[in-house]
Amino acid sequence: MLEIAMAALGITYYALALLAGAREGGPESIHDSKNKLLRAALILFYVVTGYYVGGQIYASRSLRITTLEPSQTGLLFSSFTRFHRTEHRLVTYVASPVGWQNTGISLRLGDRVLVTAAGRVNIAISEVISASQRRLAIESARDSQGLHPDMFTDHELSLITPRYDWTGPDGYGNYRGAYPGRDTTLAFRDAPFGALIGQIVPEGASPVRPIGRPFLIGKRLETTIDTSGNLWLNVNDVGYYSNKPADYASTWYRDNVGFFVVTLFITR
Repeated sequence: MLEIAMAALGITYYALALLAGAREGGPESIHDSKNKLLRAALILFYVVTGYYVGGQIYASRSLRITTLEPSQTGLLFSSFTRFHRTEHRLVTYVASPVGWQNTGISLRLGDRVLVTAAGRVNIAISEVISASQRRLAIESARDSQGLHPDMFTDHELSLITPRYDWTGPDGYGNYRGAYPGRDTTLAFRDAPFGALIGQIVPEGASPVRPIGRPFLIGKRLETTIDTSGNLWLNVNDVGYYSNKPADYASTWYRDNVGFFVVTLFITR
């Protein structure tokens, strides 16, 4: 934009000089000055148009779309656009509820990032299956007795309702486990159970306990990155014991299903 401002300033100076000269030369000089001003305005128009068209061509040449195999990573695609002195990066990643996962998305100190997430996960699918089996058993018993299979009592409803149903990126809320104290083993104790969380991890490192500085993402997060490294994502679940190996938490992630589609718009 500095180049355009300088060009406009030059045209303005040129116009003032022409008008000053035209006043001394009479009507013919004024007519000639108008033609020169028109040519100068056209030149400025062509310069500005060329600047933006050229910039868009350059930006489109910088667009990269990369598709990777699911076995390698959950990265769907990454587009990169550079125009003038600002870089914009759009990245989409599919996060599964399987523990900490390296997205391979490199973030730098000072990057401005908008993160949005959508999707559904269940962190206790075994409970959903058990609740469904109890419902089928109740329906079968009612049918054999000649009763309407769908007229459940309050007690029966409590038996067929899973403790944890499907949830979005904001999670369930507080942990309601059967074992007191297990909430202290959440991947991030200050975030809702089942919520999408993340952290920036230096290249070559992994988020073992102590985890460091995780943060809540949920459905939407807009922030400025205060450290450099790769973005790791997780669905907040239990099993992170300080006296156990880092992969011990996988025991609690085996009955998790679903995914979150995470989109990052990065400006640097």
